[in-house]
Amino acid sequence: MKPNLSSPFTLGISVFAAVSALTQTEPQAPDSTEQGLGSSEIRVAERGQDFAVYQRITAVTNTEGFARFRTNEWTLLENGLHFFDAETGDWQPSRDLIESFPEGAIARYGPVRAIFSHDLNSESVFDLETPEGAPPPRGRPRA
Repeated sequence: MKPNLSSPFTLGISVFAAVSALTQTEPQAPDSTEQGLGSSEIRVAERGQDFAVYQRITAVTNTEGFARFRTNEWTLLENGLHFFDAETGDWQPSRDLIESFPEGAIARYGPVRAIFSHDLNSESVFDLETPEGAPPPRGRPRA
């Protein structure tokens, strides 16, 4: 059975389908392949004390051999996520680690560094070093 192209509605649908097929420039998913260029792994693009920007770059190649790059990027927000390491000059991931030494203990792998005294009767049981270089807060237990 032949389609009836005499009605205006049927003719309009046929013309629309033909024009859509001719003007389509983006290849369909089965015709394109995604290929990594060595940098397609997720990496940290930028760090700060309370954030990390993660990024992944991939190349998408169509059947004609043309490539375009696709960048995915997202930001992780968390208080105290990194600390500034003065030795390397970079932001490093914070760690929940308190190291003991004969005079007390020290927490040095976070945005606020803390030194704890072994003597709870001393004038200052702990000292805090803030990243901005503000006067260090000091404290001790109160009865």
